[in-house]
Order: sequence, then structure tokens, then C-alpha cells
Amino acid sequence: MNNTEDLKPKSIASNVVFIILFSIFFVQNAYDVYLNHMEINITMGIAILDLALIVLNVKDLTNKKKHNRELEQFNH
Repeated sequence: MNNTEDLKPKSIASNVVFIILFSIFFVQNAYDVYLNHMEINITMGIAILDLALIVLNVKDLTNKKKHNRELEQFNH
């Protein structure tokens, strides 16, 4: 009985240490993965925004050309 009682606090302490180390390792990995995904999401978001801006600029240019043609026709 005495032997098991002596071992219990040590085993609990070792379990706690193991759990803390494991959780630190796990959190670090999860954080790294999260950061990598955030970087991917940010670059994807920027790419999508760039694409949207390009599309809007092209639309704007075609509208301006159309408008200029209409003005030329109206003036002539």
C-alpha cells in the first residue's frame, strides 16, 4: 500500500508534465497550421481582390469607350 501511495504523486506529476508538454507541442503545431492557413487565405483574398479590381477596371474602360463613342456620334 505504501509503495503505491508513494508512486501516486510522482506519476500524477509526470502525467501533468507530459500533458503540459504535449499541449504546448499541440498548440504550437495548431498555431503554425493556423498561421499558414491565414497566409494562404490572405494571399487568396488579395488575389481575389486584385481580380475584382481588374474586372471593374475593364468594365469601367469599356463603359468609357462606349460613352466616348456615343459622344462622338452625338457630336457628329
